[in-house]
Amino acid sequence: MALISCPDCQESVSDLAPACPKCGRPLHFVAPDPSRMVSVGPEKKASTTGRTVGIGCLVIIGALIILGAIGSHTPENPRISRQVDCEMAIERQLKAPKTASFDDWSDMGTVVTGTVTSQNAFGAKLTKSVRCTFDGMTLQSAVVIE
Repeated sequence: MALISCPDCQESVSDLAPACPKCGRPLHFVAPDPSRMVSVGPEKKASTTGRTVGIGCLVIIGALIILGAIGSHTPENPRISRQVDCEMAIERQLKAPKTASFDDWSDMGTVVTGTVTSQNAFGAKLTKSVRCTFDGMTLQSAVVIE
């Protein structure tokens, strides 16, 4: 057993002592036991490329859905398109549009006529004639005839 000098306070300390009794500095480096060490592997960075591509795809899909929902409805049969436009315009004028049912459609190109059965403000079902005029495929007027 030999005496050594503490590197911090210069106190004489046994070479077997784990730390200096005066200042507490550790005197010996104790190597870790390799059998108890755990391998962690290299640190991985979070990939932002995959996340960016995923968000981009979702934005494109969302835009396509929105554009499809608000795009004009021009089916292959323009008569059906005029009838649907007329029904929607007439429903906006009714007291109870959810109760409306349309019948007897007649499409003469620029004029579409038919009947609508719906409830009035008191709940009674009434059947009335409707008339919609078009300029080509553009609705000009929609009238419920009393």
